Amino acid sequence: MPNRVRFYTRPGCSLCHRVVPILDRLAAEGLIEWEAINIEHDPNLLRQYADRIPVVEVEGRGALVGRVSEYRLRRLLGQGA
Repeated sequence: MPNRVRFYTRPGCSLCHRVVPILDRLAAEGLIEWEAINIEHDPNLLRQYADRIPVVEVEGRGALVGRVSEYRLRRLLGQGA
């Protein structure tokens, strides 16, 4: 069963565009199902994540903040490198 992943982002995020291909690859492998959440649509999320995006949160496993790499995400998923 794929891991559920939330990708917190916002328009104009210079690091976020690098994360999408990683998430797409892992989804194609059946490791994750992911959704992008624009933090600008929720004042609470904007306060919480404004200076921290991109944030990739893997349900039940933790989160990666800032520079998200495929290596680090695979390790969080328990897949090694």
